[in-house]
Amino acid sequence: MHKGVKIALDPSPVQIVLLRKHAGTARFVYNHLLAYIQEEYDKGNKVSTNFYQLRKHWNSVKAEAACRCQVKNVQIR
Repeated sequence: MHKGVKIALDPSPVQIVLLRKHAGTARFVYNHLLAYIQEEYDKGNKVSTNFYQLRKHWNSVKAEAACRCQVKNVQIR
């Protein structure tokens, strides 16, 4: 038998802004990596979609995309 626990978040207005920034940045990174994979497949290149290769690609291009990301650290999982 599995039991669940519900907890309510009650973030302050500053924390709400940070949560939204983190969610937006994670969405931006996901969409960027998805577009990268689709672009490479369209070119006929085989792309590894494992975690380590995608992280390596993101680390190589994140300086260019940093102006769009409002959060300094993004965890790719």
